[in-house]
Amino acid sequence: MEESRPLDVLIEEDRSGLPYLKDYRVRQVSTHGHDRPLVPLLRSWRPYAGTMHRDNVPIPPRGSWAFEEIAGPGKIINFWCTVMP
Repeated sequence: MEESRPLDVLIEEDRSGLPYLKDYRVRQVSTHGHDRPLVPLLRSWRPYAGTMHRDNVPIPPRGSWAFEEIAGPGKIINFWCTVMP
């Protein structure tokens, strides 16, 4: 006959496999960069010259670009890509 265990022990064992109870770290990787200031394209932007930064990376034909490497396993939740002619 199987040994009976208290309900709270059974519940804790069942919940231990759920991801929200485990230790984890959240990282956001972005193309936003302070090394690429945005040129004021509109007159109204001139007062902000030097303070606005690109949040995109132009990739030439047959070119490539990569995010910095992050150690450990990961899961991509959201990927945003804008393609323009």
